[in-house]
Amino acid sequence: MRQRFTFGSALNLLFLLALCVTMILPFLNVLSLSLSSGVASMEPGIHLFPASFSFQGYTVLFEKLSLWQPISISLFVAGTGTLLHVLLSALAAYALMQPGLPGRRVLLVFILVTTLAPTEAMLVPLYILMQQLGLINSLMSLILSGLGSAFSILIIRGYGFLLAGELFEAARLDGAGDWQIFARLFLPMARPALLVVVIFEFVGKWNMFTEPLLYINSPNLYPLQLALQSLVSNTESTSAGTYVAENAQMAGVVIGVLPLVCLYPFVQRRLFEGISFGGMK
Repeated sequence: MRQRFTFGSALNLLFLLALCVTMILPFLNVLSLSLSSGVASMEPGIHLFPASFSFQGYTVLFEKLSLWQPISISLFVAGTGTLLHVLLSALAAYALMQPGLPGRRVLLVFILVTTLAPTEAMLVPLYILMQQLGLINSLMSLILSGLGSAFSILIIRGYGFLLAGELFEAARLDGAGDWQIFARLFLPMARPALLVVVIFEFVGKWNMFTEPLLYINSPNLYPLQLALQSLVSNTESTSAGTYVAENAQMAGVVIGVLPLVCLYPFVQRRLFEGISFGGMK
């Protein structure tokens, strides 16, 4: 039976179209400026198409400003930090699923309470902690930052409850230990929830800005976002102190956003599946 196209449906469609335009236009403007020549990119107004098509901005970034190093640092921090974050979150979620765990409810309440603390309130204590550990101006401070997350633990735990039960009990009766159940049953079956955590954590680490601004002092250790901020806000990123044209600045923004934009279409189905099932319990 064909559904009728009502006035409310038309309003919803117009609202979604307007929302899409507000999101797509800024990205098109940045992309067009990055593909324009240096002089053309300085013209005022919104650019939906490149003026004087040129890859000059990208050439300046990689040949003169050496953007490969910040990209490599961001990939290393995001990859290593995400791997450790997912592993620790999965271990915590599996432990909190066990009915015989002493003080399980107290631990859950403690984890939930951590979500109430604003991020800004934790900046000074975390800085003091990193300073006492001797990790200031070290990439390890960026990897350890945000290593634990109540959101990740609860998402994986909620999804795990859908899998737990007779299957895990049968594995125990067959002589499997907790490590075997965790590695061979829990992790493969909780893959959608783990993918959600991987995506959120990788995006967070890739876009990390506040933590590097606090912990990193040496420009040689700047991750991509901090290097782009220096590039856009001033001209100190160039060795000769010359002016960085608008097209090079926008090319840096595109490089920072493009990996995430390309990744999302391939994982969106699993992402929604993991969020919806992980929040059911």
